[in-house]
Amino acid sequence: GFHKAGKCTCGEPGEQHDVAGTAFGLLPFLGAGQTHKRGRYRRTVARGLEYLLSQQKPEGKFSDNAYENALGTTAVCEAYGLTKDRRLLAPAQAAVNFIVGAQHAEGSWGYSPGQKGDTSVSGWQFSALKAGHYAGLTVPPATFARVGGFLDLVADPGDLGYGYNTRGAGRATSATGLLCREYLGWGPRHPVVAKGIAQLLQPQNSVTKDKPSIYFVFYATQVMHHAGGAAWDAWNPKVRDLLVEIQD
Repeated sequence: GFHKAGKCTCGEPGEQHDVAGTAFGLLPFLGAGQTHKRGRYRRTVARGLEYLLSQQKPEGKFSDNAYENALGTTAVCEAYGLTKDRRLLAPAQAAVNFIVGAQHAEGSWGYSPGQKGDTSVSGWQFSALKAGHYAGLTVPPATFARVGGFLDLVADPGDLGYGYNTRGAGRATSATGLLCREYLGWGPRHPVVAKGIAQLLQPQNSVTKDKPSIYFVFYATQVMHHAGGAAWDAWNPKVRDLLVEIQD
């Protein structure tokens, strides 16, 4: 409902996904160190977390939608990691366990538990599990290892990036795959990571005011930030200023 409440110039608001919207709303607070335990916005964060927990099902998921569930999981795991609030431990671990159990044998995640999936859905699930891992929750090492196996299946033969569910090098899927590789321990000097980043920085992949490609920016910015150095120096000023410019 933000297009109404915010009186913005947004176009079609799309489907209603309050779990995802609440998670996206919470993550900037948490990223700034604002939690339900400390900061100016304690009550706001607490209310957001209360809503997410009210939506959690007995099996640990927040939503039947895989994207939405991953976002809810990420937010709750981040909140637990920042505060170590024991009241969040069981819900956060249950959410992690659900995603672990939903992984396909080949390493991807799909729209339903156990379904063979794609790079897009898998990137969100993997990010949620990494948030849980960094928060001190239990994630089986084999789960992360299988992600590497899936990435091998969709990797471009020339190491230019990653495809959706077959070999390729789409702009957004490549950024998603590279972030996963970084989380799996591949550093900026790894030849595949270095070549993939160089490809993302090519002029044809530049984002513009007319075509900002927010999904691509979300993943590519994290890739460049983790890599640091020249990649981050080339990416950050341009994209940062663009995002400020196009904010409603």
